[in-house]
Amino acid sequence: MINMLKVVKGKLKKINNVNRKKYKENYYIENLLNKEISYNQRFKKKSLISIVKIDEIKRMRQIGEEYEKLLDNLLNLIFQKASNCLALELDDSLTPIFATTQVKTPNSLLAFPYKCNGKIGYIVVTEDGKIVFEDEEGNIIQIGDISI
Repeated sequence: MINMLKVVKGKLKKINNVNRKKYKENYYIENLLNKEISYNQRFKKKSLISIVKIDEIKRMRQIGEEYEKLLDNLLNLIFQKASNCLALELDDSLTPIFATTQVKTPNSLLAFPYKCNGKIGYIVVTEDGKIVFEDEEGNIIQIGDISI
C-alpha cells in the first residue's frame, strides 16, 4: 500500500510539474497578449493625440491668417485717418498692445506705438470706434473714427 501511495504521489508530482509548465506558458502568452494590446492602445492614443494636435495646429493657422487680415485692414484704416503719424519702429508699431493699461484713454481696446505731430505716444482704438492719439503726458487728440 505504501508503494502504491508513492507511485500515486510521484504521478501527482509529474502532473503538477506539467500543470506548472502549462500555467507558465499560458501566463507568458497572456502577458505577451496584454503587452500587445496595451501597445496598440498606446499607439491608438498617440495617433488620436496627433490628430487632435494637427487639428489644433490647423486652427491656429486659420486664426493667424484671419488675424493678419484684420490687422492689415485696421492698419490701413489707421494710415488713412492718421496720415501725418509715423510708426515708431516698424516691428513694434505693427503689433498692437493688448494690455492697454499703459494708456489713459478710457475704453481702449488696442494701442499702437506711433509718433504724431512730433510727439511720441500711442494711436488708440476705443470701444466706441474712435481712433485717438495719446502722447506720453496723457494728452488725447481725436484723429477719427471707424466707419462701419
